[in-house]
Amino acid sequence: MKYKFENHNIEFENPEIEIQNDGITLMPSRMEISVNLILRVNGCKYGVTLENVKVDNFNYDTESLHEKVLIRLLDFRID
Repeated sequence: MKYKFENHNIEFENPEIEIQNDGITLMPSRMEISVNLILRVNGCKYGVTLENVKVDNFNYDTESLHEKVLIRLLDFRID
């Protein structure tokens, strides 16, 4: 998949996605989190803050967090 973010002038094609567990901000009133990601493409690393990630609760594990991040990334997908 390809992704495009406003604060980067490149398209990320099939990036390796690393979630920074120490970079998660909770927004309980909206049941959302912001997550800092590292995207790796062609040997380069890029930092992205993914905001407005919807969650069902704040007791998530690594697998469910990864799933929620992938769902939110669909909003940045380009063809």
